[in-house]
Amino acid sequence: MSKDDFLDDKALNQLEEEDEEDDDQGPENEDDLFEDALENNIEEEVEDVVMADADEEEDDDDDDDEEVITRSKSNGHVASSNNGSHVVFDDSSNDIPDHVLKHTGRKHIPLCANTDCCEGYDIVPYVAAIHSCPVHAIDLSWELKWMFTGGQDGFVRKYDFFASVNGKLPLTVAQRHPFVDCVTKAGVLTSYWENEQPVYETDIKPKDGLYEPKLSCVYSLAAHSRCLWLLSGLQSGGITLMSVRHNEGQIQAYLEKHTSTVSVLVLNQWENRLLSGSWDKTVNEWDLDTGNVVRTFEGISGQVSTVQYQPLGGAIVSRNLGLEGLDSDRTARGKEILEGDEDDDDKSMGSLFGSDEEEEGETEVKKEEVDVEAEKEASESVKPGDDSSEEASRNATSESVFLTSAIDGTVDIWDRRQQERIARIAVPQGTPPWCMSACWSTDGDRIYVGRRNSTVEEFSLRGNVHVPSKVFKFPSVSGAVSTVAAMPNNRHVLCGSHDNVRLYDVQSSKQQAVPFWIVPGHQGGILSSIKVDPSCRYMVTSSGDRGWSGTTSTDVALVYEIDPIVGTKNL
Repeated sequence: MSKDDFLDDKALNQLEEEDEEDDDQGPENEDDLFEDALENNIEEEVEDVVMADADEEEDDDDDDDEEVITRSKSNGHVASSNNGSHVVFDDSSNDIPDHVLKHTGRKHIPLCANTDCCEGYDIVPYVAAIHSCPVHAIDLSWELKWMFTGGQDGFVRKYDFFASVNGKLPLTVAQRHPFVDCVTKAGVLTSYWENEQPVYETDIKPKDGLYEPKLSCVYSLAAHSRCLWLLSGLQSGGITLMSVRHNEGQIQAYLEKHTSTVSVLVLNQWENRLLSGSWDKTVNEWDLDTGNVVRTFEGISGQVSTVQYQPLGGAIVSRNLGLEGLDSDRTARGKEILEGDEDDDDKSMGSLFGSDEEEEGETEVKKEEVDVEAEKEASESVKPGDDSSEEASRNATSESVFLTSAIDGTVDIWDRRQQERIARIAVPQGTPPWCMSACWSTDGDRIYVGRRNSTVEEFSLRGNVHVPSKVFKFPSVSGAVSTVAAMPNNRHVLCGSHDNVRLYDVQSSKQQAVPFWIVPGHQGGILSSIKVDPSCRYMVTSSGDRGWSGTTSTDVALVYEIDPIVGTKNL
C-alpha cells in the first residue's frame, strides 16, 4: 500500500481529534487531504477488525496510531494511514464531521437562470471534437473541467472543456467543411491513453521482449465528479479504475464479474456505489469501498443499453409493491396489467399508477400519502452538512429506484433494496423490439423510450404503465431514435436520430403544426449519447453505434451552448 493512495498519519490523527472535539472548523488543507484519500478508495477486502502491520524499517508508533475505527463495512469511505490502520466513515451516520461530508459525493450545482421555467431552448453548436473512429461513450466532470470520450479504437481521450468552448484552438478550413457555420472551435485534447485489458503475468509472452497492451473498445465511461479517477468498461466484462490527475491512465483497480461487454456505467449520488450493465443481461451493483459486488439484478431479457437513477420527487414505485414481472412473450405485449397486493390497498397498483374504479375521496387520501412518502424519501437522501432546501435537490437522484432498458426493447424498473424488479414495460404491439436509450422525465413520473421506427414512447407511472400515454412521431426518413434526454423544464425532450437532433415539446397542443425544433449540428450518423451538464448550460453529443447497429457515424463529439427562451408563446 503506497503513501499516495491514502491519508497519512498526521491527517488521520487530525480528523480523529476534530471528531472528538466536535469542532466545526475543518483542517487547513482538508481539500488536499480528501482528494488524496478519494483518489484510490477501492480496497480488495475490508475486514471487521484490521490490525496494523508491523514494518521492520519503520519505528513503532504509539498505540493510538494503531487503533482501528470501524463505523461501517458496506456503505462508507475508507481511509488509511501509513502504518496500515483504517477508518471507515458511514455516510448515513450522524457522527461524521461536517467537513468530511463536505468533500464526499457530488456538490450541488445550481441551474442557469430560467432553464427550469422557460418556454423553450436555443441550442447552438460551437465546438467539434473530431475523432478518427466512432465515439461510443462520453462523460463530463461535474463542474465541466474535463470531458472524456471513448472510441472504437480503444483509446480514452481527455479534453479541456473550458479551453475548448473559449476557442483556444480553432478548426481549420477543411475541418469546418462538414459542419454548420457556427461550429468554428476544435476540442482541446490534453491527453489520451489506452483502454487496456489487464492480463496475467503468465500470459505475457512478448516476441521481442516488449510488452504490448491489449486494447478494448470503450463502450462505457463513468468519471468521478472531480476527476480523481475514471471507470471504463471492457469487452471482456471487466471494469478498470484508472487515475486521472496523476499517472493518467494507470490502472489502480480491476473489477471483474460480468462475462461480456460492459455497456453502461452509472455512479450514485455519493460516488461510493456503481451500477454496471452488460451484454450478459445482468446489472451489478458494486461497492467501490471494497471492490465487491453487493447484489446482481438478473432477469433482463436482452443486452443492457441504459441504466439511470430516478430523479427525486417522482412517483413512488419502490418498496412493498409486491409486483410481479410480466411475460415478455410477443403475443402478450401491451395486454398484461400489473397486479398489486389485494390485501394492502394503500400500496396497491391503483394507488400508484391510477385506477378507474377508485373513488375520488380515496384517491385524494392516497395522493397525500404518496406526497408525504416522497418528501420523506427526499429528506432522507440529504446528508448531514447539506442544505435541505428545494434548490439543493435539483441535481439529486434517488439512491434506490432506477430503470434499465435492453436492446430488445423492454424497460425494467428496479429497487436496489430488493432483488426482483418492480415492473416491466414490454414492447407494445406494432412496435419494433429495439431500444438503445431510455430516460426519466425531470420530475421522475414518466419514462421516454426511443424506438427504431422513428418514434419516442412516453410511459406514465401514474397511469397504465404498459400502454404508452403518448407517442411522438418523426418523419420516417429520420431513422431510429438512438438516444433521448429530458430537459430541466419538464416540457422538452431531446431526441437523437440518424439525420439530426430534435427538441420535442411533450406538452404541445394539437393546433401546433410542428411540435419539435431541429437542433443544428449533428447530421447523417447514429448518435451514441446526449449529455446535458447539471447547470443546463452546455450539451454534448457523440456519434457511434455502441457496438449494436453497425451503421455509419460522423466520428465527432459536438459541444452545444444552451440558452433558455422565456416569455414566447406558441413557439
